[in-house]
Amino acid sequence: MKEKYIPRKIDGKFQKILHDWKEKKQQEKIIDDIGVYVPNPVPVKEEPVKHTKAGKVIQPKETIKANTDNKLEFNYQKFNYLTFIENNFKIFDNREVSNTKGQYVPFKLNAPQKSFYNDIYNKVVVLKSRKEGFSSLIDAIFTVDFLFRQNSRNVIVADNEDNASVLLERVKIYIASYEEINRIKVPLKYNSRNELFCEVMNTKFKIGTAENIDFGRSTDITNLHLSEVAFYGHLKQILAGAGQAVVQDGRCILETTANGFNDFKKFWTDSHIHINGFKKLFYKASDFYSKEFLSQKKKELGELFPQEYPENDIEAFVTSGSCYFDKQALQHLLSISRKPAIYNLGNLNV
Repeated sequence: MKEKYIPRKIDGKFQKILHDWKEKKQQEKIIDDIGVYVPNPVPVKEEPVKHTKAGKVIQPKETIKANTDNKLEFNYQKFNYLTFIENNFKIFDNREVSNTKGQYVPFKLNAPQKSFYNDIYNKVVVLKSRKEGFSSLIDAIFTVDFLFRQNSRNVIVADNEDNASVLLERVKIYIASYEEINRIKVPLKYNSRNELFCEVMNTKFKIGTAENIDFGRSTDITNLHLSEVAFYGHLKQILAGAGQAVVQDGRCILETTANGFNDFKKFWTDSHIHINGFKKLFYKASDFYSKEFLSQKKKELGELFPQEYPENDIEAFVTSGSCYFDKQALQHLLSISRKPAIYNLGNLNV
């Protein structure tokens, strides 16, 4: 007689059941054959469990049956993260212009996010304008790996403690929405303010700040997200530590708004001339925001507008951070500059 499986919330009285069940050959078969996460398998009889309430018999809402005939192997190189994220994750809507502002809504990728998803490489650096949603997508991809990619180590480095808390809280929201939508419970052994650990899959999600230059350097890292790297005080040391801890087929993603001519500007330039092995991606403000929105922001911000909502990388660096030359003069020269003409003189290009 085949057994069926029903999800149960993990608490004290189910801990021993789960532990014993994981030791059984059947559980090993489920994980090895299917290759994806089967959360909280609790064996029950073939007949669905019935609950009596007010004299009525109520069938359970859902019964999960392990299907070992159709193998579902998790291959991160072929897995459709986009579809999974949109169908299983929710996100807090903090857009300034939105009918659902302040609510948790399904994570539907915007245009820049879709473009980034199609352009993503194992080593990539992203320069952007404000609030285009790249950190949200990066951490959603890492959360999928935390749930399904056995033995993965996922790490976020934020520029400060406040932003670190926000980023990990977003990951927890993704997991909670996945549980809600699929009516399951992910058994987290650790769920602290800076670390998540799923014992069933042996996966970790850790977050730290750039203020600790040694964070992440002592362990192998599957996925590394360096958030707002232009504001790191010790970017070179972080790249030499956590950056070098990323495994050969792992992901190392840097994303930020500009912050003047500093170590990140040099890193961006090195990416442009293919020195450091990172692919550079720039996403301008007009790819995401409407003309009306940008016009209003320009009135509000004045000369600071190009810093927050740049249209090209040069503009982003020139108008941000501290600068020796007058920024308005540099902006004017930039606006009237043009690419040099190319003249073809036989075999010579001048």
